[in-house]
Amino acid sequence: MITDRFKRNVSSFLLPFMIITSIAQAAPGDEGGLPSGRNNMPDFNVGDLIKTSVKGAFDKTCGGYCVVGACLHLRARLSWRGVKLYTIISPKIRHSNADFLAMSYNHIGQEPWSEWRQSFGLAMRTANEGLIGSTIIPPFGLQGGRADPINQDAHQSESYKEADIIGHPAALLPQILDINGKINPKTFKYKVPTIGKLPDSNDVKKADDPNDDWDLQAMFDAGIAKIYDTIKAQIKAALMAIEIVNVIATIADMTDTFKQLIDFYNTAMTALEAFVRGSVWGNAINPRFRANRLFCPASVVPLQPYYLSFADSLFWRSGFPITDGPISGSNHTSEVLNPLNNPALGSGLETWGYLYPREGTVDQSHDAKTASLLAWRAFDVLKNDVSHKDGPKRVGVPMPKGYKKRHYLWQMIFPEVKSCKSTPYYPTSDFTQDFMQPAEFGGYAWNIYTQYECCMNTKGKLIKEINLPTPICLSLSL
Repeated sequence: MITDRFKRNVSSFLLPFMIITSIAQAAPGDEGGLPSGRNNMPDFNVGDLIKTSVKGAFDKTCGGYCVVGACLHLRARLSWRGVKLYTIISPKIRHSNADFLAMSYNHIGQEPWSEWRQSFGLAMRTANEGLIGSTIIPPFGLQGGRADPINQDAHQSESYKEADIIGHPAALLPQILDINGKINPKTFKYKVPTIGKLPDSNDVKKADDPNDDWDLQAMFDAGIAKIYDTIKAQIKAALMAIEIVNVIATIADMTDTFKQLIDFYNTAMTALEAFVRGSVWGNAINPRFRANRLFCPASVVPLQPYYLSFADSLFWRSGFPITDGPISGSNHTSEVLNPLNNPALGSGLETWGYLYPREGTVDQSHDAKTASLLAWRAFDVLKNDVSHKDGPKRVGVPMPKGYKKRHYLWQMIFPEVKSCKSTPYYPTSDFTQDFMQPAEFGGYAWNIYTQYECCMNTKGKLIKEINLPTPICLSLSL
């Protein structure tokens, strides 16, 4: 255990001082797999991802799709007869949308989402396995590892995984679907994902400046900046290789699902109109019942790499006190030293692990529980510690404005599709049994849903919101 951990930590410190002069073709995927020999690499594709996330968003455990009230907007229209006032009455909806995709896996280039692995993962693996002159550097590369459940004479507890948080491709839904559940190309303005800017050597605080603290992550970033600069074109090409048109095509093929949504909307609209006309607001000025969208707008960029543990390697691999210690910029020493203050994944008799320190290593022999805990840690880093101006600066793209305080629901989608929970924790009725079998190749994935509430009309001046006594909800089974 100590030897493996030492190698990983040494790797993270050696890599900044390696000058990459050329890029090698990525090697084939590791064939290690589970020690039992199940070496095939199961995965899921973008079609599986979109279908699961859309149906999951309509599942009641993930929030469902509900009409919760009505919105009244006053609007004026100028005509030759003068100014005409009228009221637009539209449904007030509440729904969940898969804004982020979380993945946890053993090694760079072994992500369970096939298109991501074959494009972006390939570029990352290329960076990790570059050349120094003619010498390939995988012995110093960044690799993972996990406990061996077969060889009983090996260490059974400490495991390590990478973790990625990506803008979910289903975040396109509010942008491309019109009120009839059809693809509307006029509303489609796709923002190309970006690669987080890494500092160069001039950004790193110098040792001869006694008044400033050292920014360890900036030092590490400056070291690997040359790697990123060298493969920047490959990374951008990789992101575009997951053609967004494939995402749109999959959404367009889900006609049965959206037909159910439109049927529900028409039924709910009839009930809502009857409710409003029977209230004091039934005498509104020239009431017109209409809406111009099906979903609340989202600000997540689809396919945007928001957090990659590979890029956050110094913290993700070092452990306490560098991670969440006094010099980390995010001091959680009291939580680390006192488990009663440290948030845990699990409940009652079963604790899978703790939130702090937020590193990639955990004392947990069950592979699926290890992956769940590390995905949870990675998302917490994104919410609280990524690239904020006034806080610690771990590598990543900041979350969209207002997302930090939102309520999130986790849905495991690979290797099993499950219902939504507040954390990636799935208890069993019998605590003596593991909650699921480990994945064949150590890869796991979750949808992370965000709940929205908004008016389906955006035109005019909002004058009143009316809440229904009981929401009208659509719930589709997974």
